[in-house]
Amino acid sequence: MASRFGSELPAARAREVEVHYDARVELPGAELSPCVEGFVLVGGRSSRFGSDKALHEVDGRPMALHVADALRAHVSAVTLVGEPQSYRGLGLPVIPDAFPGAGPLGGIVSALQHAASPLCLIAACDMPLIAAAPLAPLLAEAARTGAGAVLPRTPDGRLQPLCAVYARRTRGSLADSLLRGERKILAALANIRWRPLPVDDAIPFSNMNRVSDLDPR
Repeated sequence: MASRFGSELPAARAREVEVHYDARVELPGAELSPCVEGFVLVGGRSSRFGSDKALHEVDGRPMALHVADALRAHVSAVTLVGEPQSYRGLGLPVIPDAFPGAGPLGGIVSALQHAASPLCLIAACDMPLIAAAPLAPLLAEAARTGAGAVLPRTPDGRLQPLCAVYARRTRGSLADSLLRGERKILAALANIRWRPLPVDDAIPFSNMNRVSDLDPR
């Protein structure tokens, strides 16, 4: 097949304050990398896909590795978030999801709790086309504004929280939302000063929910 491919303030005040951030992440280009870690969320139920999406091969490589390759150009290291026994064979570090069964929000919080860098570029494993996504502008916007998160907004108006930049300091607020029973990422962001970043093309952010989604026809 040819390839297609620190705590936050309440919402009422969050947008009124100046957020301080590590000035090192303002460095352009490749110099961003030492201050940014990458995480790929693996291990979801993949119920509609019919098999583990992270391990499904696209052009001869597991889908999760396509995503990891795209992130690697912008970060100091890439780590998988999922069951270590299942994904150790992919050759990347794997950390367990600290909130199993809580969906992608649990994976995001797990990544932020593990991170040592001030910014994290986090993506789902079922987005093998994100090599064409504007990842560098996402990081630049996070560095420029000090936002707690920067989410792509595609031309159809949709936000893409599963290929986004999150500041490590938001881990407390997001974990609190998770422990209160919240599972929707956008709802959990309500108490965080985040920013959308308009992008020109939705295709790089496509999720492969079914095997048929990988067919370009």
